[in-house]
Amino acid sequence: MRKTSRSRDEGVARFTELRDAAPPGLRDKMVDQVRSANEHRDIVARFGRFPHRNAALGRASMAQEEEFLQGGPRFGQ
Repeated sequence: MRKTSRSRDEGVARFTELRDAAPPGLRDKMVDQVRSANEHRDIVARFGRFPHRNAALGRASMAQEEEFLQGGPRFGQ
């Protein structure tokens, strides 16, 4: 696994702070945001980029990215 970027780690930390400070009615919604921030950070840590964007950016996918895209989270793509 590659090293994560500081900005991705910072994003996870900020969403976690928001979740912890949220009133009870919003806290459940923030749990999903923290989960998503973690997933995005982990994808960048693993591949150094977002494999979901390869086709749109004209990039070739590595074999590991192709495998990931077959069963990984889609994020609306």
